[in-house]
Amino acid sequence: MSACSLPGLPTEIICKIFRSAPDFSVIAALAKTARVFYYIWRKHAGSIYKAVAPRAISNLAIAERLADEQGIVEAMEQPHGGSNKSIVRIKRLLSNMRCASAASAEWVDFCAIHKWREDQSPMTSSEMLRFQHAFYSVWAIGFIGHSSREDRDRALEYVDERSPREMFSLNEFSDWTFFSKNEFEPVNLDFKDDNWHTGREVVSMGWSSYKARGFDFVLRPQPTPEDWVAFFDHTQAWVDEVPADKC
Repeated sequence: MSACSLPGLPTEIICKIFRSAPDFSVIAALAKTARVFYYIWRKHAGSIYKAVAPRAISNLAIAERLADEQGIVEAMEQPHGGSNKSIVRIKRLLSNMRCASAASAEWVDFCAIHKWREDQSPMTSSEMLRFQHAFYSVWAIGFIGHSSREDRDRALEYVDERSPREMFSLNEFSDWTFFSKNEFEPVNLDFKDDNWHTGREVVSMGWSSYKARGFDFVLRPQPTPEDWVAFFDHTQAWVDEVPADKC
């Protein structure tokens, strides 16, 4: 079938092509190939997103929670926005994903984990996933506690529902943000903005509560950069000593 005949396909077939895309860069490229593709993408963005997101966005559940909380804040600040809500949400998710990738790249450079390993291997995919989960979580907590006292209470409740093991990683991520060069202008990420400040503050309060119950003690094996253990594969046996569930 020639490329010029593709726009003549039934809508159902074009939707299936979109839904089979490996990631959203392919969807964006496809939507630009013909006007009919663009309109089908706009009209069916929600169902296409549901099909593609699980294979295109890591840590999808917490990434979506962050996008939802950002949407709540944006709706309060711009209550009369008339844009396609599905498209706006997808753009938000993709923007956040680029931010997570940029932060991960700086974290990899900062840790230089290959220098700490006998085989000098780079950061693994599972280590990146743990780090990015903490990234999305702390940022989401910042948006949950956005402005009012009620919002802050809701953020504290969310943190209180986290397991000690998860709090361990959120605390280590929050600590890392203080070391960050914070040079992320191309992706519009700023660890010094109010939402990140709120996220760190609420995590710190939650971590203090866990420390009071003795959950902060973990033997810290070497090698591990900056004495951190939450994200690295070779430290997970030690992290497993931290309770997985709330007591």
